This record gives sequence, structure tokens and C-alpha cells, in this order.
Amino acid sequence: MIVVRTHEWAEQALTTGEIGCPHPGCGGTLTRWGYGRRRRVRSLGVQTIEVRPRRARCTLCVGTQILLPANMQPRLTDTTEVIGAALASKAAGHGHRRIAAALDRPPATVRRWLRRATGPAHLDWLCVRGGTDGQVLTLELGQPMLITALSITPGWVGTDAGGVDQWPSHRVVSRVQWIFDNDPTTVMTQRTGNIRGEAVQPVPGRGVLASTITMIVLQTSRPPLDVAPTETAGGGGLLGGVLPPVPTETFPAPRFGAADTRPDPVDSTFAVSSIKVLGHTPE
Repeated sequence: MIVVRTHEWAEQALTTGEIGCPHPGCGGTLTRWGYGRRRRVRSLGVQTIEVRPRRARCTLCVGTQILLPANMQPRLTDTTEVIGAALASKAAGHGHRRIAAALDRPPATVRRWLRRATGPAHLDWLCVRGGTDGQVLTLELGQPMLITALSITPGWVGTDAGGVDQWPSHRVVSRVQWIFDNDPTTVMTQRTGNIRGEAVQPVPGRGVLASTITMIVLQTSRPPLDVAPTETAGGGGLLGGVLPPVPTETFPAPRFGAADTRPDPVDSTFAVSSIKVLGHTPE
């Protein structure tokens, strides 16, 4: 399964041959191969959405992939928007029962979302690059929060369902830019060092107030194969205590695109294992 920006973007990318096969060493491109099964997912409130994701097949290895739009979640019957609202409410200090009541969902379902988002088995974010960097991710916190640090694990640190290490199969995020809606003057550029673990960017001063955070992927790189996994820092959850800082640098305006010029199947996608927003409600 590959997560894509939107269904429309996937259709265009398949037409132009922009989506490469994610299997290591293949080098093929994906083409249309029917659709996955039709299903209904729940949005906020009582609204339901009927979806039927595109299925694609590699021109060389003939392996198939489901292209899932980013507003959907694998194997879940609720949209990303619903689960994001639950995580934002958890970050505000609410318990799973209160969140479930507000979203009109079973408490056991909400508890499972929260555990999945903070546990070591959290699903990695896999994004099709389309030959270039510059992807944008918007984090909706649900209410103004005082942000003191941001953390990103810039590659797929873990294994797939078959137990295969996924670190060498996808590019890693090397540089990102963070933008805050309530304070557009505070723009931070972070270098991850391509570490196989958490890279933490402290916010200057006493933090910045924001209810929406925009992350721009400035640069991705091929994964360094001689990097050992690092211990995950403490402070689990969407918002919590500030993690120990990892050295970061400030860079000039971004130049989108990869520095590597030789073709490699790994260049088709990049992965992020986790993104954490650290801080607390304003006093």
C-alpha cells in the first residue's frame, strides 16, 4: 500500500508514469490495474464517504499496490480528519471516553487510536515523491497550543508485516521547514541528520502559540545504510515534555529536488516514522 496526496493526483501520476515501484531493486513504474474493494468510511459527525481506492501494478515485477489517499487511514473505517481530531483532543488533556462522546464513537475504538498513535508500532507515513521534494503536511491541533519543540523520525524505522527492515527501501527526510499559523514570523528550518531515530527541533524562547502547523519537506536523501537505530527519546504522545535537543541548523531558501542523479528505485518514495508536537495548553 502507498499513501498518495489525493485520488486525482494519483490518476495524473499514473498517466505520466511518475510513480515508481517501491520494491527494492525493481526499477519499474506503476500503471493502472483496476480498483480495490469499495468501502464506506465515517467523517466528522454522521457523514459517511464511499471510497474505492485505485489499484496499480508494476510494469516489471507485476506486484500490485493500493494507492490510498492521505485523507483515509489503512484498515480503519474513520477518516484521517476524525482520528486527527481525537489526537488533538488527547493533546489537550482529555480522556478517551470524553473524546469518544464528542466524536460519537465507541470508547474502545478511540482508545485503540490513541494507543496506536503513541506506541512503537505506529504506522509509518509513506509518500510518493513524483520526482521531486517540496511536499506539504498540515498538522491541525484543534485548539491553540504553546509549542516548545517538534520531533520527526525521518525514515521508516521498523519492519513491514513480513518482518523485513524498511529503512533502506525509501528516502529519508533531511530538511524540513516548520511554519506556525498564529505567528508567521517564526519559521524554523530543521536538519535531521538522516538519523535512524528522533530528531528534535526546540522552539526558540518560551515557545510559539499555534493551532495549525505546516511542515514543508525541503529535501530528502537516500537512506544511509550504515546507520544503526538510535534510542527513542522520552515524552511520548502528541504533546508532552520537551525531548532532549538534537543539533539543528538554519538553511537559506530551499532548493527542491534530490541531489542524487543516478536512478534508483528508492527515489520513488520517502518515509517518516513519526512526527510529534511537544508543548502544553497556554496558561
